[in-house]
Amino acid sequence: MQELEIRDTKEVSVSSLLGLLAGAEWAAARTAADVARALEHTTVLLTGWYEGRCVGMVRVLTDGVFRALIDDLVVHADGRGRGWGRALMEAALAHPLLREVEEVALSTVIPAFYKRWGFRRDSHAMKRIRRGE
Repeated sequence: MQELEIRDTKEVSVSSLLGLLAGAEWAAARTAADVARALEHTTVLLTGWYEGRCVGMVRVLTDGVFRALIDDLVVHADGRGRGWGRALMEAALAHPLLREVEEVALSTVIPAFYKRWGFRRDSHAMKRIRRGE
């Protein structure tokens, strides 16, 4: 794995995150205003930096006791396969606000990636999705 600097701070420029999110089909349409607002309510934001550029992030919402939601795990296309997603995920699960949480949830289209940390499909989840007007 090439060296990735992981930063634990929400003091990250929205433009750095938008550049990263633009490469993720499911997040490419996010606006600067919406990302800024989401960060205000984010509990844990870990970003990955390589050669001065934000190349990954994991964003988590949690009460610190019972539940946590890993809402975004994004790695720039140039960094996929280098272990950066694994490094961000391990840093998130080891974070002081997450390591003792009873249940950690996430949504994914690549479940095999998360199995190494004990994640498995659960039939109890429900979603309500508000479509843009």
